[in-house]
Amino acid sequence: MTLKDLDTKLQQEAKASEKRILIALGVIFSVITIKFVFGLVAAGLLLLSFLAVLAYIHHRKHKKWLEADIKAIAAQRKAEQHNN
Repeated sequence: MTLKDLDTKLQQEAKASEKRILIALGVIFSVITIKFVFGLVAAGLLLLSFLAVLAYIHHRKHKKWLEADIKAIAAQRKAEQHNN
């Protein structure tokens, strides 16, 4: 084996090693990115569900207030009719 062959072989091994390192780093960064994206999606879903619950609670309270107002108006009209 000549010195040039040895140098070529070492360069090929170095390139292969660099490729493996780059692939490993790519996989690591891809996993981190995927976790980040899934985290954002999960946070978004939690936020949407929280907002939906708040909207439902607000709707229920508003409905109860309307029912109470309707009953009060009906009682007031009934009392006015009874007095006349």
